[in-house]
Amino acid sequence: MLMEVRHVSKRYGKKTALADVSLKLEKGKLYALCGNNGAGKSTLMRILASVERVDQGDVLFETHSLSYLDRKEIAYFADESFFSDDVEIEEIFDLYEYFFDDFDRKKCERLVYQNGIDRNSALSSLSKGNRVKLELSFTLSRRAKLYLFDEPFASLDPLAREEVMQMIVSCGSEDATYVIATHLLAEFESYFDQVLFLQDGKLIVDQSVDKILGEKQMGVQDYLKTCLRANG
Repeated sequence: MLMEVRHVSKRYGKKTALADVSLKLEKGKLYALCGNNGAGKSTLMRILASVERVDQGDVLFETHSLSYLDRKEIAYFADESFFSDDVEIEEIFDLYEYFFDDFDRKKCERLVYQNGIDRNSALSSLSKGNRVKLELSFTLSRRAKLYLFDEPFASLDPLAREEVMQMIVSCGSEDATYVIATHLLAEFESYFDQVLFLQDGKLIVDQSVDKILGEKQMGVQDYLKTCLRANG
């Protein structure tokens, strides 16, 4: 077991973002984290990345309570860029090399080159698709145990989405665990091992994709709709 979330709750003022969420992330699996806007996906991702504290409950990373020290083992692709538009790409290489001991600069340079991105340009010069691919190149060039991707396909066309998914499944660390928050489950269901579904801050589905496709005899999207109807 890589990570375990135990009865975690999180509030922002009067709003409950997460309510008594418990789940386990196993080593070497690819998880889809789904739910409507406001369901709590980004909050859960920030908690898993150790950039957000829980109000109640606990998160275990391997055999200990998760802390900021574990960020060296966790690569996090946030839903909003960490960098301003005027940052030069070459500067990002230096920043990653400074902050992350596990950063593989040569691997990142290769990925950036393969995606046809000019290292001597600023972020502002990149298209939405190339910016996502660039930031993914940096995320995937860390030798992490856990990779977290919060809506990496947002605003991308179908071809770019497939290219991004291929990058994720082929360029990370061997035997690592991956969690991808996405609304596009039907498009990529064949890639996932497990689906997690949040509704109003509660985890209502934690199910194997193979079990859904096999035993339930339905697509994952249809299964989630069934669960939503059952939960009112």
